[in-house]
Amino acid sequence: LNVVNSLVLVISIPIFDNFVFPLLRRCGLRMGPIARITTGFVIVVCGFIYVTVLQKIIYTKGPYYDFTGPDVPVGATNDISVWFQIVPYAAVAISEIFASVTGLEFAFSQAPAELKSVLTAVFLFTNCGGALIGLILAIWGGDPQVLYVFAAETAVLGVMSVVFYFCFRHYDVALAEQEQFHS
Repeated sequence: LNVVNSLVLVISIPIFDNFVFPLLRRCGLRMGPIARITTGFVIVVCGFIYVTVLQKIIYTKGPYYDFTGPDVPVGATNDISVWFQIVPYAAVAISEIFASVTGLEFAFSQAPAELKSVLTAVFLFTNCGGALIGLILAIWGGDPQVLYVFAAETAVLGVMSVVFYFCFRHYDVALAEQEQFHS
C-alpha cells in the first residue's frame, strides 16, 4: 500500500496543476499559499477521520473484534478488506499537493537569497519532527489503543489546522496586494 501514496502524487500533481487550480482561478477562487496549506491540512484531517472510523469498523468485525481475547493468534485479522486503506493514503497524497508543495514554494519564495537553502532545510526538518512524533505514538500502536491514538491525532490535527489558518491568513492578503502592486 505504500506505493499508493506515490502513485496518487504522480498522477494528481499534473491534474491539479493543469486543471484543478486553473479551474478554481477561473471560478474566482484565488487560493493563496496559506489557504492552500490549510486546505491540505483539512484534507489530511478528513483522511484521519476516515482512518479512525475504519479502525472502529474493524473492531466491530469478527472473528477477533478488538484483538484482546485470550484466543487471538499472532497475525490474526478480521474480515475486512485491506483495500479500504487506499482512501487515507490518497488523502495524504492529495494533502501533500496542497500543504507540502505549497509550503516549500512559499518558504523558498519568501526567503532572502542568502537564506533560501537554510529556510528550505528548516521547512524539511519539520518532516523529521513529524516522524519523531510518529515513532513516539507508535508505542501505543497496538490493539485496541490504536483507535484512541487515531482519534487523538485527528483532534489535534483539526485544532492545529484552525489555529494555523487564523495565525497566518494575513499572509494571503499581503501576497495578493504585492501581486496587484507588481502587475
